[in-house]
Amino acid sequence: MFKKNRGDLLFDRNIFNTEKLDQIRNSLNRVKLVKEQSKIVDGMLVVALRYINMDDLALRGFIMLAIQEWQKKRMIKIGDLRTMVPVARMKMVSEIFQEAENLLMGVLKNEQDRDLILKASSASYQAYQEKYGRREIK
Repeated sequence: MFKKNRGDLLFDRNIFNTEKLDQIRNSLNRVKLVKEQSKIVDGMLVVALRYINMDDLALRGFIMLAIQEWQKKRMIKIGDLRTMVPVARMKMVSEIFQEAENLLMGVLKNEQDRDLILKASSASYQAYQEKYGRREIK
């Protein structure tokens, strides 16, 4: 799906439990995104893949699972974010990023690799804020 420029990655090994990654891939179809949201997720994938060694479908699965978990906790559909003022929307998206971090941390082989997850999440969220955070309410 994405061309990967591996020159800027901070690692050269697989840091994730492969069996758990396969389970996460199955969550891809459980969340429905509108076209605009899918484009945003794609943009965040590109940023995160600079830091973590994972195929894009697996990472997309983590993001979808994070969204699914966030929707359950908040009792809000992801589509409702489009109608929120930017400050509220960024708070909700921050919570989704936290869910994704927690899920990714749960499948690490070594706790020492936590920093890679945190860097990927931080860079992705910063990119979200810069590119999408202040967009108009729909």
